[in-house]
Amino acid sequence: MKNIRPIHWIIVLVVAIMILLVVFVIPQILTYGGDYVTNQHTTTFGERNELIRTQNQIIATIAQVFGGLLVLATIAVTRSTRNVTRRGQITERFTRAIDQLGSDNLAVRLGAIYALEQIARESEKEYYRPIVEILTAFVRANAPWPQPQPTPPHKKAPADIQAILSVLKSRRYSMVAGRTGLLT
Repeated sequence: MKNIRPIHWIIVLVVAIMILLVVFVIPQILTYGGDYVTNQHTTTFGERNELIRTQNQIIATIAQVFGGLLVLATIAVTRSTRNVTRRGQITERFTRAIDQLGSDNLAVRLGAIYALEQIARESEKEYYRPIVEILTAFVRANAPWPQPQPTPPHKKAPADIQAILSVLKSRRYSMVAGRTGLLT
């Protein structure tokens, strides 16, 4: 039961209300006609016309409620489907970018780095932390800290390492002691 989101409960409630109306209310109105509304027998032509108009208004109102509930249920299902599709696309982009990060081609690696940056911005809850950890691991593996030398060489870092450092420098969040918080 913990996997059912609130939107699904709304859909279940809408369907239950629609079933109750179809099963109980509408047959009563159609079977008993105006007598269901006023709970009395009528004899005059004017009263009978008024009851028929009232009955038609009730049926129209019920149809509008059905239509509104159907629209709400459709919106809820569409929203849920869109969110699932979006998450799947982000997961696919993440997987593809990780694969590309291991490429021998510098341009492909740079594309992967910037794709990971974009994914981290779009999906901060799920992917921000793993992306930062992947990029920092890439830097550690491909640009190890040199041993101290008497005169440090002034060698420029490779383009992919520079790109990763640029992405990490421009991030919005800080990760300190296992927690993630906004940079100020």
